[in-house]
Amino acid sequence: MDPVIASHRGLDEFAPENTAPAFIAAWELGMAIEFDVQQSSDGELVVIHDATLDRTTDGTGAVADQSLNALKRLDAGSWRGPAYAGERILTLDETLALAAKHGRLSTTLVLEAKVEGPGVAEKICELLNKHSLMDRTIGIGTIMFSRDVRKQFRAIDHAFPAAIAINEPSELEAALTDEHSSWIYARFVPTPNQAEIIHGAGRRVIASGLNVMNIVDQAYASMMNGSDAVISNHPVDLLDRWQDHVRY
Repeated sequence: MDPVIASHRGLDEFAPENTAPAFIAAWELGMAIEFDVQQSSDGELVVIHDATLDRTTDGTGAVADQSLNALKRLDAGSWRGPAYAGERILTLDETLALAAKHGRLSTTLVLEAKVEGPGVAEKICELLNKHSLMDRTIGIGTIMFSRDVRKQFRAIDHAFPAAIAINEPSELEAALTDEHSSWIYARFVPTPNQAEIIHGAGRRVIASGLNVMNIVDQAYASMMNGSDAVISNHPVDLLDRWQDHVRY
């Protein structure tokens, strides 16, 4: 099975990040998407990268200070051009409904939880199960940095596909002892031997980090070395590179 290319915030080289056009474009190319989950003032889970609204909408201030109704009135597309005027901030529920309709891969979503607190893990698990996407998702963000958060998700649903982050190869051995994760999130290019060790331990590996996401050669090397998924800021170039490899 080919490794999965996860487009960072959707196909954001061509459409506004974390919006329906960016997500659908990636899925239609046979990719997964990486996306970010924040929370509104009334407890709704919404999809936006920043904790503030200023960069990617016509609003200002903190996402967490606005109700869902207020967030839904904002324009999340005009900053990328008039063709995207009127694009709205998606809820997590809306995003997962789109994924269930358009996603093509066994791993379709890389969900970056940027909030934690009462009810968040329960709501994420509930929505993933509602859309039958639990086994097609990788959970990152606060999940991959905190054993307690991973444990919380696994207590709600033991099938939750949590990742644990490692910054360098020396951290791999300890990460493989973590009983609350099924993915290793490597912030570097894993070697074939490291990928083999991870697979031998019954885990899967997703490669990311700035050097992997921003440098196509590094992302491609991660795929060639046995990574199951790779997050990229240049997913179209990476896909072309991989298809050339497959073709020849």
